[in-house]
Amino acid sequence: MLRMLRNLLKKDVPAATAARMGMLRMLADWVTRYPLLVVAGWLILTIALLPFTWNMGQRLTGELTPPAHSQALEVQRLISRNMPDAGKQQLVLTLHSEEHAVGTPEFEAGLDTLLEKIRGVPGVDRIITHRDLGFERLGPSGQEYSAILLSMDISSLEKAQQAVESIRETLKEWNSAFEVNVTGLPAVAIDLSEVSESDVGRAEQTALPVTSILLVAAFGALLSALIPPLVGWIAVILALGAIALLSRAYPVHSLAQTVTVMLGLAAGIDYCLLMVTRFREEMDKGQSPREAAMRSVTTAGRAIVLSGIMVAVSLVALLFPPLNLVRSIGMAGIVVILFSVLVAVTLVPALLTLLGARINWPKAIYRWFAPSIKGKGWERLAGCIAARPGRWAAVATLFLLALGLPLGRIEIYNEGVQNLSPSVESRKGVEALKHLDLDGMLDRVDVLVDLGEGNTFYGTPAVEQAARLTKELESAIGKGIVLGPAPSKIPEDALRKLYASPPVENAFPIPEAARYISESGRFLLFRVMPEDALGAQTRDSFVRQVRDLARQSFAKASVFLGGDPVAFQDFDRALYRNFPVAVALVLLLTFLFLFAVFRSPYVAMVAVAGNLFVLAASMGALVAVFQWELGHAAVHPMVPVIVFAITFGLSMDYQVFLLSRVWEFHLEGKPLRDAIVNGVSCTARIITFAALIMGVVFATFMISDVMTVKMLGFGLAAAVLLDATIARLILMPALLALGQRFIRRKGEPSAFLHH
Repeated sequence: MLRMLRNLLKKDVPAATAARMGMLRMLADWVTRYPLLVVAGWLILTIALLPFTWNMGQRLTGELTPPAHSQALEVQRLISRNMPDAGKQQLVLTLHSEEHAVGTPEFEAGLDTLLEKIRGVPGVDRIITHRDLGFERLGPSGQEYSAILLSMDISSLEKAQQAVESIRETLKEWNSAFEVNVTGLPAVAIDLSEVSESDVGRAEQTALPVTSILLVAAFGALLSALIPPLVGWIAVILALGAIALLSRAYPVHSLAQTVTVMLGLAAGIDYCLLMVTRFREEMDKGQSPREAAMRSVTTAGRAIVLSGIMVAVSLVALLFPPLNLVRSIGMAGIVVILFSVLVAVTLVPALLTLLGARINWPKAIYRWFAPSIKGKGWERLAGCIAARPGRWAAVATLFLLALGLPLGRIEIYNEGVQNLSPSVESRKGVEALKHLDLDGMLDRVDVLVDLGEGNTFYGTPAVEQAARLTKELESAIGKGIVLGPAPSKIPEDALRKLYASPPVENAFPIPEAARYISESGRFLLFRVMPEDALGAQTRDSFVRQVRDLARQSFAKASVFLGGDPVAFQDFDRALYRNFPVAVALVLLLTFLFLFAVFRSPYVAMVAVAGNLFVLAASMGALVAVFQWELGHAAVHPMVPVIVFAITFGLSMDYQVFLLSRVWEFHLEGKPLRDAIVNGVSCTARIITFAALIMGVVFATFMISDVMTVKMLGFGLAAAVLLDATIARLILMPALLALGQRFIRRKGEPSAFLHH
């Protein structure tokens, strides 16, 4: 395995050994010998997969599923099995009228019309308004806002989402003075899928024009600038088509679509940029188009293959947590990187072979604007770094560490529907609930009490225990809502009489409480809704308080907690329980890989350390901007994980590209210091443009309506720009120059460059 990795960086391979190790050389020979066949093959595959990408968001899920063995999921299963009515999906409709207040004849008449329309929607089972006993807080008299609780005759999330779409279509046809918004888990899941799909369209409209301008500036030619975006989108289409096919057998989260486009465009354009740049260099040396394309595959292609392997290795970290959302993103990232690499080392050289010198069209612009391969400014900077490497290394390291300081104050929390933009309908519904002091309704905690096999609720002390728990919960949560088998409005003596014996023929003495008691009386359910939406500082303490009160009241029974806050807790634990192991594995594999390729532990060590510095600096900048400057309460738990996985792999683009050029100059006989200067000056321009393009692609996702995606876009853009400038063009050359005695042997080229 190590020999194969080292062979990827061999400069020249004799024909006699080509069959043994020259996979890239043989591939280059084949794709440049039959370029039309290669182009036709990729075109046919792209056209075949394109239809599967249409309306892709409808086939993906927006649900955040907790791990398979989480307590929240087990509570959900027990409720569905023993209390079918309570296990069904629920929605919240919010009403707002600036003209009429709650309680006025006009408002109530409009509400009657709305209720009549909603009752006709398939799947709607039960409707609760402020008119129902005990639910007056849903619409206090004189308020402009009111809320409606909908219990669906549906258990599956997918069917509930269809009901949400039907309700929204019905409301669109209703012309009234009310502003009505639908929220709740099914509505949030739909909105998340739709927003993810719209993010893809916005990225295309925003990123491509900007990247095209940067590519024209980088190449000084229009035709050269057209190829990278074209190839990037081909890789994205292929990956999305493959993921759409996979989604038929495996549930794929809607965020995987966003990450696929984000990563596919960035990596696809960057890989193509490296290939086209090297091709033009070889053409300028007088080689034929086919020879130049082959040389590009065996040089720049090596860097691309190595980079792709490193990105894939880093994304493996996302396959460790037993979470569908995380694994979907990891799987999607690996698929799109695979296609990006394959397209870059096959389709791109085939196109370049066919285009030849026409790659610099139009000639007039190229002659006027043609960039120099070696920039004098970069050469002077590289010379200064090589002359005083200790000073430059210290400054770069201190700068990255200073940027990373805010990371120590990071707050990690999933804000649920608050992650959506205020312009999204389900988020509008939550904002309306705030006016009723009911925004905690979507942070419901389910308390399931198991009295034990053979025990029953009826005619036992469990009745008094249930009444006491209801009162204690209501006292603890203030203006929140508690639903359960023992409403506090009914005196305890009356409850004992009503529950003295099991109901006959399902004639429950308290109809509303029927859904919170299992048929056998063994299971009891309490639904606790806090007064305000839970946050990073209140979620864990609220869940702990509810659990403690339930266990005190039912000391001899088993108490289980469920609901979204508990599911988010289970999700976070599962995400970070295995993540340190995944990080350690990625660091180890990266070190071993770089050691195998460059044959120097020093180079592998400083490369890994540099990546960690960049990662810390980008996350520190994210905390400073989003938590401190913009005032967001916390960073979504997914963001550090995804930024690590993607950044750690993508940083190898510039690492391998830089070291490969240094290697070439050193094997030509130049001293290591001169090889570093020449390598930096030859690659600095292209690395800078590649980072700008990748940064632009990532930054376009900051206009997303999902806060998680905004944070991802910022974190990845910051990481790429810091890595390509501070880390690769300053810190890495300085560390190479500092470590000459660790990486070279007397009388030989540097060990990490020589094979």
